[in-house]
Amino acid sequence: RGAGNMAYHFKSSVLSTADYDEPSGVLTLYLHSGTGYMYANVPRETFRDLMLADSAGQFFHKNIRSHFQGTKIEE
Repeated sequence: RGAGNMAYHFKSSVLSTADYDEPSGVLTLYLHSGTGYMYANVPRETFRDLMLADSAGQFFHKNIRSHFQGTKIEE
């Protein structure tokens, strides 16, 4: 990981891991199914709030999936 990259592993039934590139604002989320999505222009505060949320899955659906354009990562 380069400077400004942060990773987080969730205790969630929906989300597995997140990688956040602070300089670019790109948030990459992986679901337990193995599917990954990239979200652009995500503020650092949104990533922080996701990590601190009581329910990461609910926060993702309400504050990320519905507000940011996601691109599925093709394997």
